[in-house]
Amino acid sequence: GRPFKTNTDAEGSKAIPRIGAVYKIRPDVSLYFDYSQSFKPNSNIATYIGSLPPEQGRSYETGIKIETLNGITATAAVFDIVKSNVQFSEVIGGVTYSRVAGRVGSRGFEFDIAGKLSDQWSVIGSYAYIDASVLDDPDPSLPGKQLNNVARHTASAFLTYDFGTMFNGQLRAGIGERYVGARPGDAKNTFFLPEYYLTDAFISYRTTYNNLPITWQFNAKNIFDKTYYPSGISTTVVAVGDPREFTMQARVEF
Repeated sequence: GRPFKTNTDAEGSKAIPRIGAVYKIRPDVSLYFDYSQSFKPNSNIATYIGSLPPEQGRSYETGIKIETLNGITATAAVFDIVKSNVQFSEVIGGVTYSRVAGRVGSRGFEFDIAGKLSDQWSVIGSYAYIDASVLDDPDPSLPGKQLNNVARHTASAFLTYDFGTMFNGQLRAGIGERYVGARPGDAKNTFFLPEYYLTDAFISYRTTYNNLPITWQFNAKNIFDKTYYPSGISTTVVAVGDPREFTMQARVEF
């Protein structure tokens, strides 16, 4: 019932170079650097403007990796990414439009840590600061705006405890927190989605049956059943996050 172009076929090709290097300062400390380019098609169905040009990008990343004698590994990195023709959606007059931004950039810092704190305790944690914004666009109101749905601050931490051998199997349990900061809910940054924290946990039991390793695991996501909004397109189109969820799974190795 609305005007659109049914022919949205698109094709293209490009050689994409990738290069990286690692330098060991000492056995437990390494510096690294990498450069890469990207190329991928934008998929859209019957939009107002027909087929969209492919997304292209380039990225630089450099950082340091550390591995301690007791098995803790840590990585700190800075990065700079620029992409052109990044697809996004916006709602104008009740109609959803798919189009591409002229050029967007993402630069920031990331820190990750993982490993065993003791024979029983292990940890996985991460933090990232991302400054993602529109660098150039045919729409003069978009350059300088934060990229839609990209939070500047994200973090997570997860602790796991190993109870050891119990009932002829291995029992483990863990609990963790995920954090996502405030981020724009639309392309023009007219409103921001609020930050949120989510708590997850699990209990797993590993045993054997007929000489086959079997792992039972009970997972709980968003334990406190918080209402949160992971993404949005406009003030009238905002996604609601998943409520509290429990799952039981079994894995057999052979």
